[in-house]
Amino acid sequence: MAKNTDSKFFAQMYNEVRSEMAKDNRKFKEEIIEAVRDQGRQIVEKVNSETAKFKNEIVEKLDRIEQELTLTQGQSDRIENHEERITALEHPLSN
Repeated sequence: MAKNTDSKFFAQMYNEVRSEMAKDNRKFKEEIIEAVRDQGRQIVEKVNSETAKFKNEIVEKLDRIEQELTLTQGQSDRIENHEERITALEHPLSN
């Protein structure tokens, strides 16, 4: 039969092991939380970087389109003026 001192010893050992496990569990939980936070930060940084890169690509394409439109519009004005000038030159010749 177990003695009273044995029971106290086992209770003390149980409490120490339980306390140590609780500390280990808290430490493990904190490590997991920190790892998840780090992963979250990396994901956010990657998304922000990719978003900025995509935005820059879109802005560059829009700038090129704007330049092409400006160039095309200028050529169109010259072509229209050219037609008027040809008509003006041909008119005296036909009379």
